[in-house]
Order: sequence, then C-alpha cells, then structure tokens
Amino acid sequence: MKICRCCGRSMENSEMKCTRCGCQYVNTLDDDAENREIQRCQDMRNKIILPKITEIAVNAYEYQLRGADGGLESKGRKKIILADGVMCSDRIYWSPVSFGQWLYSEEAQDLELSYKYAGKEYIIYAKIKPIKCDDYWRVGLYIDAKLNLWIYVGTDKKYSKAGPYEITLA
Repeated sequence: MKICRCCGRSMENSEMKCTRCGCQYVNTLDDDAENREIQRCQDMRNKIILPKITEIAVNAYEYQLRGADGGLESKGRKKIILADGVMCSDRIYWSPVSFGQWLYSEEAQDLELSYKYAGKEYIIYAKIKPIKCDDYWRVGLYIDAKLNLWIYVGTDKKYSKAGPYEITLA
C-alpha cells in the first residue's frame, strides 16, 4: 500500500494515479526527487483542487417575528454560503454569519451542508452535538490534509465538532 501525496487516500501498489483526486503517483530514487514530488502534489492540492471547492453552505432555518404577540414563525430554510475551500484549508475558518443556539436538546442534531466541486453540487448530512455558548453560534469549517471537511459549531473559544466528512472530488 502507498498513500496519495495529494489527498492521503490509500492506494494499491500497482496504482499510479489516485482515483479520488487524480494526482499522478511518481516513484522517486532520491530525497531531492522525493521533495520535488511532494511539492508538486501540494501545488496540485492548493492550486487546482482546493479552488474548485466553492460555496460551502449551510441550509439554515429562517424565522421572523409573528406580529403583536412577538412570537416567531418559520420562513422556511435558506442556504447561507459560508466559505470556499481555500479559506478553510489546514485551519478552522469561522464564518462571519452568526446563528441562534439549539438549546432545546443535548442530543446530536442534524445539520445539512452543501458545497460545489468544479461546479457540481454535493450535500453533506452531518450530526453535531449542541453546545451552550455565551454568544451566538458561528460555523467553523476545516479541510484537513486528506481533503476531508470538519464542521464546528459554537465560537472560537467553545465549540462542538463533527467529522471528518469526505469531500467528493468528481
């Protein structure tokens, strides 16, 4: 077994091209060539693959005041774009958009996210445990070295996280 230098996927020894990200595997004979090959794969990841991950969004519920009684009524769901792939690569990117907290349950809740890869939309259904914070929630997104998405809910000081969720690269 060998590991793709671009997305970290396990590959059979006979494979020369990663079936997930398309990175060509090249055998090397010395450290210099190995370092150049690692750099080539990182360039592919950072300059070709990550820029194709766009419009990472959460499908949020939207509410409005009902009128004189001050109650809330649902307006339905709204897709809120949070980030692009480059923004959350190898770091947690906290969206500037804030959300109300789920305080009615301590059980993990469903969260629907979407993203586009090369213009094609994909859906991720996540389960994340609510956490009580002193402020409104924000959503944090992190794409790790294996091109998986991690989702954070809370603040940069106190949060709950879910993942990893594999990003489809097709």
